[in-house]
Amino acid sequence: MPDPDTFVMLTVALTGKASLTAAARKLKIAARHFDADYGVVAIDPDNALYAVRVKQSAAGTAAFSDPKIRPFD
Repeated sequence: MPDPDTFVMLTVALTGKASLTAAARKLKIAARHFDADYGVVAIDPDNALYAVRVKQSAAGTAAFSDPKIRPFD
């Protein structure tokens, strides 16, 4: 079972200004559960889709895994 305090990635459709506050409101997850350092990342700005990182314990089952990324050797 994953650590509930690890972050997972969610996608969210946001109209208007993309912010953690807007994402929290849209996803109905308290802002304290978001990774503020990651912020809101545009993944498809033409369709207003963004990625955010949220604590596993707050995200439920709709999350993508968020693997560690490192450079190739």
